[in-house]
Amino acid sequence: MITQFMLRQRPVSQLLICALLVATIYVAATFRLDFLLGTSSFWNNPQGPWLNDPGDLTNNADMLGAIAGYFTYAQGPWRLPLFLVPALAPPAGTSGIYLDFVPIVALPGKLLTIATGRLINPYGVWIGFAFLANAVAATWLVALAGQRNLLAMLLASVLALSAPPLLHRFGHLALLGMARQSA
Repeated sequence: MITQFMLRQRPVSQLLICALLVATIYVAATFRLDFLLGTSSFWNNPQGPWLNDPGDLTNNADMLGAIAGYFTYAQGPWRLPLFLVPALAPPAGTSGIYLDFVPIVALPGKLLTIATGRLINPYGVWIGFAFLANAVAATWLVALAGQRNLLAMLLASVLALSAPPLLHRFGHLALLGMARQSA
C-alpha cells in the first residue's frame, strides 16, 4: 500500500513542491535562522569549512575574502564597470567578480543596503537558496527522465542535498550555485 502510494505517477509541479518541502526541512534543521539572515556571529569571523564547527578554528579565507569584497562593494559608490571595487586597492580595472562575492547576490544586496541604510549580508539567504535549488533541480531532472513518483523525488532530493560538491564547497560562495551542475 505504501509502495503503491510512493510509486504512483504524479504531476511534475506536485513533485517540485514536495522537493521544495523536503529541502526546506533540511535547511531548517541544518542552519540556524540568524545564520540564514546573515546576522549570526559566524559572519563576523567565519571559521571552519562547515557550519561554524566549534572544533575547527581555522579562518575560512574563501568566505572572508567574499565577505570583505561584498562589504566594500555594498558600501561604495556606484561605478562603471558595475562591479569595480577600487577601495580594495586591486590593480586598476580589477572587477569585484574576481573576489568571489557572487555578483547575482552582491547586486541585490547593495540595492537593499542602499534602500535600508543598513549593511545587509545576503549570503545566508544565498546558502539556503542554493540547497533548496539543488533539491528542486535534481527532482526536475529525475522527472524529465520519466520518474514522476514520490520515491524518485525523495531519493533525488536527499541525494542532491547531500552532494559532496555542495557540502564540501561551503566556504566557496561562488561555487554553491555550481553544485547542482556537478552533482
